[in-house]
Amino acid sequence: AISKLNEAETTIEKIKDELKSPPGIDLHADWTRSRGEEESIYITLFGENTHKLLELSEDVKRRLTDLPGAITIETDLEASSDEVRIGFERSITSQYGIDPFEAATGITALVRGIRLNPIRLYGHEIQARAELIESDRTTLAQVMNLPVVSSSGSVFRFDDISNITYDRGLGEITRENHRTRLRIKITTTEEDLEKLSDEIDSRMAGLVLPRGYEWGKGARFSAVAESEKDRNQTWLLAIMFVFLLMGALFESFSLPWSVIVTIPFSFFGVWWFLFLTGTQFGVMSVIGVVILIGVVVNNAIVLVDRVNRLRAEGMIRDEALAIASKQRFRPILMTAMTTVMGLVPMAFGDANLIGIPYSPMGRAIIGGMLTATITTPIVVPLAYSLIEDVNLWLSSYFRSIN
Repeated sequence: AISKLNEAETTIEKIKDELKSPPGIDLHADWTRSRGEEESIYITLFGENTHKLLELSEDVKRRLTDLPGAITIETDLEASSDEVRIGFERSITSQYGIDPFEAATGITALVRGIRLNPIRLYGHEIQARAELIESDRTTLAQVMNLPVVSSSGSVFRFDDISNITYDRGLGEITRENHRTRLRIKITTTEEDLEKLSDEIDSRMAGLVLPRGYEWGKGARFSAVAESEKDRNQTWLLAIMFVFLLMGALFESFSLPWSVIVTIPFSFFGVWWFLFLTGTQFGVMSVIGVVILIGVVVNNAIVLVDRVNRLRAEGMIRDEALAIASKQRFRPILMTAMTTVMGLVPMAFGDANLIGIPYSPMGRAIIGGMLTATITTPIVVPLAYSLIEDVNLWLSSYFRSIN
């Protein structure tokens, strides 16, 4: 699944680079995953005037032109069709007593038709509609030749009291919280939404909007921010539970800190291993980190427990730390390597759940285990010594005060 996705992205990038559209022609494309999820994101502009929003959208599109992985950038009004606009000459309509509203309503009814009351016939209800026959409204000239009656009874042609302009229609105008909303759709192959969000922020930083106008990122970015918040809370809770459990087992709330210090080093390994393997930090990686929090502390717990046992036998602290690190290094290395080797098939296989690959989870755990294994015999004794020295200094300080 991953290789097919990469091939599709490569193909799209190649088409984008080599297919040059003629001057004045805009090329648009959609990028859809096999699972049916549209890979598009939106920048939303809010304001009062639709035409002003269209002007601002052109500036936004210029800023986002070279966005990484962007295939097309278009507003949600660009799908609309060109339209003919008939505008009344106010001086003429007022001079001859013609009501522009009635004239516009009349021509709309003639061209588009008007629904009549249903006709009941033989117990059935038939929907009726009145409109000009198609042969009388085929061309614009025929429409402009339709009659308009003034209040004095004089008859004019539409062409005599109006002017014609051609422009692109605005399509569907959407309002949100009583303000007009215009969305700019970005179709992209970039999967790292956090990186994409930072890129958009940097490009939009210098955008100056008139009073009453603002911009925002779409629902997908809001979901990413919410997901990041939940992820951080999950990690914090996992570390807290590990800390409380170790505090109960060691009967101390200072010694667990010498074990907790291994977790940040494992995070460093997760980041580097995912970076080296070109893996996005996604849902499975987050799950892998949560598992990792409960696994990497095991080696540190074994080491600290051995130090406590040696000190209970009468050995001084520094000697106990040196001997415990030497004695436990081989078991720590063996348990870590067996865990890593057991995760290799997951980390580099193509197994997946409803299209979500397991490999990021395996790679996150492997990266964290490797760095934690290397740093545990060094960092844990150092943290153990520093924490105890701080405790001794605080004890002596408070005794001197009392």
